[in-house]
Amino acid sequence: DKPNLPDETARIEASKSGVVYNPPNADITGESSRVVVKINTPGSMSMQALAMSRSIGDGKAFQDAGVIPNPILDVVDLKPYAQLAKDKIVFAVAASDGLLDRFDIDDVAWYIGSAMISGSDLNLLTLCEQLILECSKKWQTQNSKLLMQYRDDISIAVTRVHL
Repeated sequence: DKPNLPDETARIEASKSGVVYNPPNADITGESSRVVVKINTPGSMSMQALAMSRSIGDGKAFQDAGVIPNPILDVVDLKPYAQLAKDKIVFAVAASDGLLDRFDIDDVAWYIGSAMISGSDLNLLTLCEQLILECSKKWQTQNSKLLMQYRDDISIAVTRVHL
């Protein structure tokens, strides 16, 4: 998640690390809050920054700074759409901040769930590809004021859970 959220900031600061917050024009410049760590090597010191407070595989320095691999879990109730389904449909979504910064998790769940419930011929891979393309367009549109085009990494994985 984002380092500037209160619970994330508290964990990072408890690890004796710091958070650099969004500058006033972050929506125009594309900048975001960052976890900042000092890297001491023999004869020099440098600083590194990471734009997320939860990450898999970003090294010991960031783990020591309070960056954790634990995901945030959301459960979305699709009962309004479930009456169309003959069977209970359960699925899991893992998505990067590049997707969830542009789409609300409820919208992602509704998009995938409604396709599954309707018996759409689209397979999960195609649904994921469509979400990635739409998300990419949102990044381009919302960052049109930037001097250079920026699009965050966009990742999504979906699996149906058979109960």
